[in-house]
Amino acid sequence: MTTRRKLKKRMGWHLLPEDGKLRDGRIPHINKWLSFKIRGIKFIAADTVKKIWRKPYDYEKPILCEEGMHAGYTIANALLYGHTYGHFITRKSQKLCRVIVDKIHSSGYDYSKFVGVRRKVLWSIILSGDDIGVLMTMSDSNALKYVNKLRKKQAKDKK
Repeated sequence: MTTRRKLKKRMGWHLLPEDGKLRDGRIPHINKWLSFKIRGIKFIAADTVKKIWRKPYDYEKPILCEEGMHAGYTIANALLYGHTYGHFITRKSQKLCRVIVDKIHSSGYDYSKFVGVRRKVLWSIILSGDDIGVLMTMSDSNALKYVNKLRKKQAKDKK
């Protein structure tokens, strides 16, 4: 069950592989809005696929866990869903992004993630496998302090 929240912006966290590519191959750039692409296919059951013809006004209706620009409310949520879906497990390091999601349409029943029409990456950091393990055990406030510490260290290393 989801709740509707239309046309709002919210900050969240999003996890990407280290190369920064989304599942569809696009690369989100810092401070650039990226809109979701409509696939036009909705999975009804594991063995059947139904083609959906979208009308022009439907482009702003992303579906949580299926399509749209997702984000987690907390760092732990972003890490949890990144690992749960299995497309990050084989990678040694990952990119944690602080994002803004625009035109939010729904939140998860447990309020751990949300989906909207567009997403903008404000900044990102590279997390090693050890960093991910540490972050998964921390509270939200401590995880945020740890991420900010990593962010400062990575910015200093770039200079």
